[in-house]
Amino acid sequence: MRYSHAETSHGPEHIDAISFLEPIALRRMGTTHVHATDDWIALLPDRAQRWLDDPQLFELLVDGEADRLYRVLPTFLNLNPAPDPRSFEALRLTIPASSAVRVMGLTAEDSLRIASTLAHTRLLGSFPKGDIHVRSEIISYPPHSVPADFVVIARDRPSPFDLRSVRPIWWNQSAIAYATEASSLLVVDPPPQPDAEFSLRLSEVQQADDRISFRATFTDHAPTAWTGQDWLLISGEDLPWSLPTEDNGITVASLAWFAGQIAPGGESTHVYEFDAGQNQLAVQKADGRFAGIQSSGDRLAPGTYVLAVRLRYDHLQAAIIPVLRIAIANSGHLDYTPYAGEHATQITPCPERLKYTASCRRLALES
Repeated sequence: MRYSHAETSHGPEHIDAISFLEPIALRRMGTTHVHATDDWIALLPDRAQRWLDDPQLFELLVDGEADRLYRVLPTFLNLNPAPDPRSFEALRLTIPASSAVRVMGLTAEDSLRIASTLAHTRLLGSFPKGDIHVRSEIISYPPHSVPADFVVIARDRPSPFDLRSVRPIWWNQSAIAYATEASSLLVVDPPPQPDAEFSLRLSEVQQADDRISFRATFTDHAPTAWTGQDWLLISGEDLPWSLPTEDNGITVASLAWFAGQIAPGGESTHVYEFDAGQNQLAVQKADGRFAGIQSSGDRLAPGTYVLAVRLRYDHLQAAIIPVLRIAIANSGHLDYTPYAGEHATQITPCPERLKYTASCRRLALES
């Protein structure tokens, strides 16, 4: 037996209404009454709290000990204030209708929220609906049919693009939007970055013939958040904006795998040599010679790839950091682009959608 509506997936208007009490969101949903608990009111922005307290905007019908029931008055629904900068309505107003927008790396629900918000633009990519009912029609085009004017990517997914060189035009808790080229659009301050739990610094990068060598310094500040490390070679079709992932949105789909050399705790340094033509990663031993690392995967066809460090918590992916971009021409010519400098990341061994797995339950008990 199949049950419908067993789980809910709220659209952008609902989230704007719940998070910011946006008048246009309530107007679009046809909301006539608001049930407001004290806890919810405390989380609203100041202006939304002032709106609720204004009897010209909301009529108080029931005043309980910890909640209230309001009737939404026409004067509130007719308000047209500037939307909260974190709202979906702010994103809708920011990106012009003539724009091509690439949405990638988000969960299915978040992708559909962005697509519904930006239905007035030319959406690039696919937006599978699954069991989710979408009220607005979503028309999309092949991802590479035209160049993207804007990209919307997940905030917690790895990107080999140096996002420090561009400024976002919008972001919320799960997604962040960028203009792909210099734009006259107003940029916004980037989202706050938590203290890094793990970082990787590349130095002494040298290329000789078809091989590239580099020194990698690993610094770990969260030794209980991961249990092992390895390397992945990933197809880079969607570079430079985001690394491809499996359907669950978490596990990176790799073409080759290499065993790791580091364990949790402290700082460690290794010198590596990578030969993309032979699909071989080697590490320098104490005597100065390079020894091949255990690996799996076939020789690489012409294309674009990324070599990345992955941290694991048992079988879960805890973090991934891009290290090298590799381009293999039809002629066999190899071009390496290192992501030089220091790259820091947060370790997330228990994403929300995996919180009920055995590994995540054990980590929660041990924390």
